[in-house]
Amino acid sequence: MYTAVSPRGKLPWWEGHGLSVASLEEDINRHESLWNSTVTGREYMKTFKEFMAISFVFTSNEQEGTLPLGFEAFQTHNFLKDLIDGKPVMYATDGTWLADGKIKDPKAKGGKKDGRGNGGGRAAAKAIGSEAFNAGRRQLLQHMEALLYLCDSCEPASQPLTVAMLQQTHKRLMSGAVTENNEQVNAGEFRTTGACCPGTNHHYLDAQFIAASTKHFLGQYNAAVERGDPVIQRAAQLFFSITHQIHPFKDGNGRLGRMLVAYALKAGGVPFCLPLVDGHLSARKHYNWVVTKYSRVPGIERLQCHILECLQHKWTNFASNLQVHACGLSGKTC
Repeated sequence: MYTAVSPRGKLPWWEGHGLSVASLEEDINRHESLWNSTVTGREYMKTFKEFMAISFVFTSNEQEGTLPLGFEAFQTHNFLKDLIDGKPVMYATDGTWLADGKIKDPKAKGGKKDGRGNGGGRAAAKAIGSEAFNAGRRQLLQHMEALLYLCDSCEPASQPLTVAMLQQTHKRLMSGAVTENNEQVNAGEFRTTGACCPGTNHHYLDAQFIAASTKHFLGQYNAAVERGDPVIQRAAQLFFSITHQIHPFKDGNGRLGRMLVAYALKAGGVPFCLPLVDGHLSARKHYNWVVTKYSRVPGIERLQCHILECLQHKWTNFASNLQVHACGLSGKTC
């Protein structure tokens, strides 16, 4: 069982698409069976896992508004795939990069503007200069390294989640990052000052309680795994506890939180890192609506519903691609 959401649970945009908890779970079970039931499915999953990891890094930065200027999906895919494949990927580890991912250069006008206000392609890279472009490349590569560390090296299906793992993931993710005021983020170290959510004015846990509370909530997550609680419920509660209730780091909490969802799902048997994208044109708005609702309406049911629909979207994506792949192998017309 993936989720403990009530069968009546739903999100506002579901009605127009005929979605329900039951229909989403039915789709997931049907498409998931294609992975284990055929040799072709198992083989294709190796490729799909790579695509999902790359998509995770790209879309997570889109959601956060931290996608560096000059980086588009096809370009990001090429150099991140080299890292996944174990090929040597060189990038500067000295200097700093802005934690919000933006380039504070009014002269940077290269490339066509997109919905994020970012440029794209070689023109943007040329406009912002090699130093800024390399900083953006470093940011995305570190994000991938952090994801692979947490979701592969930490062995989600067999090892309990620890505070040390959390801090090491954040260190890999945010090393070299600075705020817009040029203050060091202190990657891997808990914040020592207060923090609140911009817009909602929701104040996060006092800094003096972060260490003990983080250990407590990770212990609760590990206990839920031992009990066999529904996978999506565990993922949603972990995200909510760490990202919204504690917000343990100065920056990078949202990016870390989405990695924790991927970690919890992999611990529950999902073979790929799930990007929290539901396939709608308004996917980013949907995600933001779900997570900002916490400040007004407590509870994790909406997040569970959102994770469920994102998972259904990606399993459907897998099934569709698998069908095309199998037709190509057989020479049949699809």
